[in-house]
Amino acid sequence: MLTALKAVVKSVPLSDLERLVRYLEKDKLGKLNYMDFIQKVCKVSNRNHNPFKSIISRISFFLKQNNISISALLKRLTFAHEADPPQVIGIPLRVFAEFLKQKVEKKKDVSELEKYTTLLDVDKDGLITEADLFTCIKNLNNAAFYKNNG
Repeated sequence: MLTALKAVVKSVPLSDLERLVRYLEKDKLGKLNYMDFIQKVCKVSNRNHNPFKSIISRISFFLKQNNISISALLKRLTFAHEADPPQVIGIPLRVFAEFLKQKVEKKKDVSELEKYTTLLDVDKDGLITEADLFTCIKNLNNAAFYKNNG
């Protein structure tokens, strides 16, 4: 098992892989049930995966890392995409998706990110507002909020 893991998981130190193999459930002969192991790994890795929640979490991290408030972010995005912004009311979904692509979720296509900005638009007005972002970030630990999204 250790040999197979070393071949597949090259980014994890050998000592960590050895420790993992030591603590895996084995039968009386000291062998692993491969199918049981794979099912458990898949169950754990897919249990909490929600791409929409992941993006919201990354937005929250971006705000904290850059020491910026939601309103300040929206103002910056407004200045970046309009010559003379009157007052920040909201950012069009496409513009916010482009921001996500540049700064938060670089691996996803803008078209895919637009789907998530539609979910992020809580009030469905076609704009990402401070209230939309605040609601999504505030509910990061609320499983019911993200249950049908993503």
